[in-house]
Amino acid sequence: MRLLLKFGTVPASLIRCSPALLALVSALWLLSPSTASAACPGCCSSHGGITQSCGAGGRVLCKDGTTSPSCSCSSCGVSSTPTPPSCIPTSEQRSASCPSGQTGSIIESRSYTCSLGGMWSTWTAKSNTCQAVFLAGRVIAVTDGDTLTVQTDGTSSSVIRLAEIDAPEKCQPYGSAARLSLVSLALNKQASVQIVENDKYGRAVGKVTISGQGSTLNRQQIERGLAWAYDAYLQDWSLDSAEAQARALSRGLWIDANPTPPWDWRRLNPGCSRDSETNEGATLVAGSAATSAAIAGLPRAVEYFNSQNGHFFMTASASDANLIDAGVVGPSWARTGNAFSVWPANSNEPGTVQVCRFYSHGVDSHFFTAKAEDCQWLRNFEADLRRQADLKGESFRGWGYEGIAFRAKLPDQRGQCPAGTEPVHRAYNNRHEQNDPNHRFTPWLEDITELQPRGWVYEGVAMCVPK
Repeated sequence: MRLLLKFGTVPASLIRCSPALLALVSALWLLSPSTASAACPGCCSSHGGITQSCGAGGRVLCKDGTTSPSCSCSSCGVSSTPTPPSCIPTSEQRSASCPSGQTGSIIESRSYTCSLGGMWSTWTAKSNTCQAVFLAGRVIAVTDGDTLTVQTDGTSSSVIRLAEIDAPEKCQPYGSAARLSLVSLALNKQASVQIVENDKYGRAVGKVTISGQGSTLNRQQIERGLAWAYDAYLQDWSLDSAEAQARALSRGLWIDANPTPPWDWRRLNPGCSRDSETNEGATLVAGSAATSAAIAGLPRAVEYFNSQNGHFFMTASASDANLIDAGVVGPSWARTGNAFSVWPANSNEPGTVQVCRFYSHGVDSHFFTAKAEDCQWLRNFEADLRRQADLKGESFRGWGYEGIAFRAKLPDQRGQCPAGTEPVHRAYNNRHEQNDPNHRFTPWLEDITELQPRGWVYEGVAMCVPK
């Protein structure tokens, strides 16, 4: 790059300098006195003075780029050939990142443009291939009021954190209501997800729309009064207005005068606010296999509900889950969104015991127990009933042993679980006399509390599983 001046040549060291410095040199030149100014007093006086360049019509070119209306080039001793300060225009390109949550790239370019003030340039987009990332699939699990899992094909699934909202923790007031709301809106339904970004836990953060629903789940949870607009990450400020309207109408959690936002709850209740998907806030035992399921890679027991007979079922078997999800065992089974980590049946984790699994064809129900004495008693009872059925020439339809489902730990006599584990509660539907017994196993006591008005009985902590 060279800058030629009428009264000299820019040193070579400046030729290779930055455009900003070149502009400064040009500006200093424009402010320097000239012999032409003395020869033509008053010319271009209100336009920064004259230059050594001749403009249109043989008139002197002023320093602001205008042409003097009265001063001719010849009278001022300026050459009639226009010789403005010049430069060699150049251009360059660079790559820029797409907005968060989009794929593609942006190629920007800029050109150095010559002017009396030196050089100037701006970056402009030359090509833009950015586009939003979408995924589609069926919602197969709901963790809490702002987190769900979408199965995109037969084997792949993604945990999605709803963008720009924050729902109550499951251990927080209205946490269960927020989760049940999301279950009713999304579970087992087709979803489209616009990915916004990936968070530090590896979850995709996105805006989720369910087929046939007009607005996103993100917005619907706020409109129901079961989530806050997450101001720290808010891009769509209309969600703030939706929250204000829900508050004004006392919807959901806004029936309380001053509910605690989840971000404050997590800070004040670190032991309670563990996120089951990320293990955020969990108390981990260093060096133990009973730390985080995410760290240890432990299997998950998934819960199902049968809308026809009202029974619950859980399985840690991937093959079982695939058959149920595919409808092989009947169309009435659907995931509830509950899932918790367990130790595999072949685990050698110290302190774990086998969890026996039984099934009754007669009542179409499963039963699980982590107590060795209960397991053995049921197996002996099964043997007696089978002998009686054989003597009568009848089919056995009682409780049959199906094997070891997984391993867990036992609570103490007070129902307290060992460090690094959490309780799994057991409830009974109390329908033995109707020949319709069924048990539900869940880590969330709120789930059982909601069943009790329908006659279900709480039976205590059945087992302890890894956090």
